[in-house]
Amino acid sequence: ESAARWLSARPDDPATIEANIDVLLNHGHGRSDYERALHLLLPQLKRFPYALGLRLSHASALRKLGRQEEAEKVLHEIVRRHPDHAWSQVQLAWVNQRAGNTEEALRILRAAQEKAPHDTSICDSQVQILIREQRFVEARELISCITARVLDDAGWRGTAIGLLLNCGSPEEAIQVARDAVARSPYGAYYWLLLGKTLADHPQYAEKGEIESALRKSIAFNPSLYEAADYLAMLLAEQRRFDEAEAIIATIEKRLDDPSPARGRLAWIHRRRGEKQKPVEEMSDLVRHFPWYEWGWRVLLDWITEDKAWDKARQVLTALPPELRTNLNVRQKRLEVLGKAGFPPQDLDQEWRSLLQDFPEEVALHLLRYDDLRERELWEEAATVLRHVQPLAPHSPYFLARWIELLLREDRRDEALACFEKLIFAETEPSQWPVKYSWEAIKKAKYDEAAWKRVQAAIDQGSLPTPQGLHVIADYAIALGGAEKKETTRQPGWRVLFPHRGAREVLRLLKIFDARSSEGNNYSRATLLSRLIDYGYGRRVLWYWRRHKPRVEDDVSAWCEVGRAFTNLKEFWAGRKFYASWRERKGVGMWVIANYLMCLTGISKKQLREVRSAAHDALAGLPHDNCARYLVYRELEACALLRDQNGFQQAWDLYKEYVDGRLEQHEWFESKRRYLLADLPGLARSLRDNDLHTYKKQIRQLRQERFGLRQPQQATSGSGQQKIQWWWIIWLVLWLLWMISSNFNDGSR
Repeated sequence: ESAARWLSARPDDPATIEANIDVLLNHGHGRSDYERALHLLLPQLKRFPYALGLRLSHASALRKLGRQEEAEKVLHEIVRRHPDHAWSQVQLAWVNQRAGNTEEALRILRAAQEKAPHDTSICDSQVQILIREQRFVEARELISCITARVLDDAGWRGTAIGLLLNCGSPEEAIQVARDAVARSPYGAYYWLLLGKTLADHPQYAEKGEIESALRKSIAFNPSLYEAADYLAMLLAEQRRFDEAEAIIATIEKRLDDPSPARGRLAWIHRRRGEKQKPVEEMSDLVRHFPWYEWGWRVLLDWITEDKAWDKARQVLTALPPELRTNLNVRQKRLEVLGKAGFPPQDLDQEWRSLLQDFPEEVALHLLRYDDLRERELWEEAATVLRHVQPLAPHSPYFLARWIELLLREDRRDEALACFEKLIFAETEPSQWPVKYSWEAIKKAKYDEAAWKRVQAAIDQGSLPTPQGLHVIADYAIALGGAEKKETTRQPGWRVLFPHRGAREVLRLLKIFDARSSEGNNYSRATLLSRLIDYGYGRRVLWYWRRHKPRVEDDVSAWCEVGRAFTNLKEFWAGRKFYASWRERKGVGMWVIANYLMCLTGISKKQLREVRSAAHDALAGLPHDNCARYLVYRELEACALLRDQNGFQQAWDLYKEYVDGRLEQHEWFESKRRYLLADLPGLARSLRDNDLHTYKKQIRQLRQERFGLRQPQQATSGSGQQKIQWWWIIWLVLWLLWMISSNFNDGSR
């Protein structure tokens, strides 16, 4: 409307004409608006033949309509008349890349970069083209060269981090962020880059580094919402909901548009365990701020999770005009409406219109394929997928679905070749493609043929992706008939003479170890984990003793060796092994849970270590499904050490965990589940300053711990305490041994 008003006021101004056309091209309703923009543009080109802006809009319209040859001619003419115009050269390069002329595209960009060496948009396009062509080594070298050239360009730092992640190099991306912080220690944006990059890859973070980086970013710029948002998510993961709400409530006052802050508050309420209230909050929010995309997507996820189909029909029947060009929300809306029982023919009509308007949106077409596949409309699904093939032939998400389609058409060799390409890719953006394609191969009963091809490729020197190696190891160890024995061990003779599958995993371990000395990296931890899962923990310890330097340098493998100690119940050796966990970067919280299982807590020294380890892990590591267990172990240690202040501080910080419940995805040591019932009562007594009851409960906790009293949840209706007689027998034997040893020493 604004652009139309300007056009009516200044109909002879090329800038107002360009604004109207660009609104249609950049924010229009797909192909229909692109054609409308081109129709409006052609007469104006005759009126203003030398208007550069109109010429650029002409090229953009032709590209969006898929008329690449015409667009190339227009761009060549623009470059001839304006040889220093970088944007037109970038667009010309992309036209050539789309036509398959990658070398010509890179030549154009190199020539443009020589004329404008500090224009990072040219460099960005170069790197993106190299990534599309799977030339990751060249891409990383170019990123490094450009970063060294424009050290103080904050925008390029953010772009470089994203590009390095796309290259499958998170360590290099984090190093770019660390270098930026070291160069500008008071730059709020640089601290944000470091914090959010580490939040996405916590295995590379120091203890507490993510929270520290985000808090520094907010301290240097209190109006930087993205930093506050990431920090709130981090605190919510640690169940520090009050702190998360306070941070968002503070920054909401600084925002011109409060919708992101209010949406995050509703999300926090949902994470706290509330169900209906957050849905109503988000529904009201998107009704008042219909352009709030994230709010719409989260609301649709919640409706699907709760199966609130009445709410779906109420909210989604009419599409707000602000969402007409929002593909993500429109696609998700159609998916939810399908589950809510809307007529399939109406939804199919909307889908066809959407795909026709946005023919080059790969993700949209892949999701449409999924919808058709679930309904077993294979002919239409195949048509949609074939449309995607020339647009993204190397995309792992396309390849996974393409393998499924090839198998359905009984094109086995092509499917297995695609699977081989997928499993030996240089980068792996997600675990999903390999999992999905492997399930399709197993369903078609070609898993043995696929395994033989993969085995041959490995023998010839190929290295699989992390998830590819996981699939290979799982299949290999199951091939010999071994069964999972995560909490037990194989018999001694089987450790010496392992199953066929275990021998194959050991062979892979030997092969990849030999290649890692040549500078190649692989997930050693994956193979060790498979051996432990099938009861070969003793073999893992043998491997560790023979290859200590390699394991010590590989944090993931080191963690798996620790798990082997715990599973084998070698607690003394495990305590010694785990002692250095604080010095290692990338240790997960589940590792500390295994460490605490080695600390039986019989002595005060062990109780202090339990308290210290649990406290440090909860404060400095990303919380996972073992966080609740660590909270309870810290509280238990504080109670048994009679550390009331420590108990109160831990309770105040993590009280959301101490509610006596255990969620489905959480892990908790079986023999200590009595803590779930005992510790909330202890906390209430201390909060009410009822010290008499508090001390009594500690005595009961100590008795339950040594088996002298049945746990609360296991007591009979009469409430009588049952003595574990074997503990008394053990105590008598211990006293006799002490007496005999004293007599042997000649003592009184």
